[in-house]
Amino acid sequence: MLYSNNELISGPGHHSVTISPDGTEMFLVYHIHTYPENPSGNRQVCIDRMEFDKEGNIFVIGPTMTPQRMPSC
Repeated sequence: MLYSNNELISGPGHHSVTISPDGTEMFLVYHIHTYPENPSGNRQVCIDRMEFDKEGNIFVIGPTMTPQRMPSC
């Protein structure tokens, strides 16, 4: 399940997973409401890195609101 624990982020969903060109990084591509205080059909795309914790659970580093480093090649 994709959810946000940040009040500035609303409606994350409809996600897909992709990998970096060299296959060493995973990314989640999804959308959020553009205006969290007024959720509507207006959305924006987020692309954030995915990692695993010590127990093997996947977590997403994001949503990232600033430019990120390029995927590994």
